[in-house]
Amino acid sequence: MQVKKIIYYIAATFLGFLLSLLLHIAIESIYLQLSSGVPHWHSLFGVGLDALPIWLTCLLATGGILFGYWLGVVWWRIVYIEHRLWRKKKTQ
Repeated sequence: MQVKKIIYYIAATFLGFLLSLLLHIAIESIYLQLSSGVPHWHSLFGVGLDALPIWLTCLLATGGILFGYWLGVVWWRIVYIEHRLWRKKKTQ
């Protein structure tokens, strides 16, 4: 496997993970605004506090990583194998 392809997959996977964190922030903010009273706080490995259940936090992170990897595979094929670009091709 080429180094460029590996870096591309890692970057896309990291992007998916970051997008899952943004989704987690949005869901938790809505949950905290709609909850009445003090929510039950959860802690994963004794680090940090989270209002969402631990299974949902893990599901969001895993889903983000899998989505990022899938995104990398699809866009690698589109950009580097099929050469589908949005620029107009120069006429000769």
